[in-house]
Amino acid sequence: MAIKTSGWSGPCLSRYRVSGSLESSRAKSRAYRGTTKASLDFARDGLRNGEPVEPQDSTLSNVGGSRGRQTERGSILIVAVWSLFFLSALAVAVNAYVASNLNTAAKIKNRAQLLYLAKAGLRLAVSEIANETAGSCDTLKDPWNSDEKIFKEIACGENGNLSIRHTAYDEKGQEEYVYGLIDEERKININKVSRPALKSFFEISAGLTSREASDIAGAIVDWRDSDEEPSEGGAENGYYGALDPPYFCRNADFQVLEELLLVKGMTTELYNKTKERLTVYGTGSVNINTADEAVLQSTGIDPSISEKIVRFRKGNDGMEATGDDRIFKSAASIIEDLLAAETLSSEETDQMRNVLGMGLLSARSDNFMGKLEARLKNGRDTMKVTFVFDRAGTIKYWREE
Repeated sequence: MAIKTSGWSGPCLSRYRVSGSLESSRAKSRAYRGTTKASLDFARDGLRNGEPVEPQDSTLSNVGGSRGRQTERGSILIVAVWSLFFLSALAVAVNAYVASNLNTAAKIKNRAQLLYLAKAGLRLAVSEIANETAGSCDTLKDPWNSDEKIFKEIACGENGNLSIRHTAYDEKGQEEYVYGLIDEERKININKVSRPALKSFFEISAGLTSREASDIAGAIVDWRDSDEEPSEGGAENGYYGALDPPYFCRNADFQVLEELLLVKGMTTELYNKTKERLTVYGTGSVNINTADEAVLQSTGIDPSISEKIVRFRKGNDGMEATGDDRIFKSAASIIEDLLAAETLSSEETDQMRNVLGMGLLSARSDNFMGKLEARLKNGRDTMKVTFVFDRAGTIKYWREE
């Protein structure tokens, strides 16, 4: 007879179901332990035999995967650190490059501003001469020669200021700054003056012996003349071509004063000692109102006469470039003007007439030099410029330092 269990329930069936579940769990546990033991035995056997061991169970495989992920994360960290290092180095390099370019741009800008300041100073000087009251003479008491209101620390907008000044010596021989221009006619023109006058100049101004002065004078004349015949003590292309390195003698007028340094016998020391009394501009006539005694004597005037000329110019206060200075009104009136305050012997008078007859003296200047210093408001950036222009405003020389 068949037993029908559908829908039947009771304690016996419940016990049967629980007992079955427990038995199933125990069987699975025994199977897992067996598998794990077998896997470990397999691994040990593989290590003994030197064979690679493959994981026999997903549990061992997961352990290896975890270690792999840790290694991968470590590699990423190292790459990140090196990337940061290289990016930092690149940033430093870019910063240095950009900073250098910015500094260069700032220097270019500042130099442009300084150049405009210098050009403004030149225009100031040209306008001062242009606005000068027309007359037949130029003197040391004129504003262009010395006036701090015109030439000292002149403000130029918001950019900075400029000064035009040169070094001079007071009555005690002390060096001082004079704010103003220098007329080129107070100097000896090396393109125009004769060899005897040059010889006399180097004896008086540089203290050279008669032979030394004669040789340097001859070399200067040979440099500017057009022939190839050297004078006594002088030199032409035969001498200059044998130098190392060789160069040509100009055989024409000096273009700039620095050209003197190429002439035989002219040393840097001698040049620096005499350059303030030499020029390449003008007609060759010396302005008797502005030249010093050394230059006046180089024209052929005796020391006794040059002393009287300078004393005449100083006026009653015994100082030059002051309001009471006496002046020589023109070349034609030089002897007459001097005799109004000084006594001349007949020999001295004849000597003055002889010098005037050769056109070596005048009372007027037509070429002017300025030594300018431009300064930006930052106080650090400056530019020094030396320039020469004539009365018509033509720029003849411009040199930036």
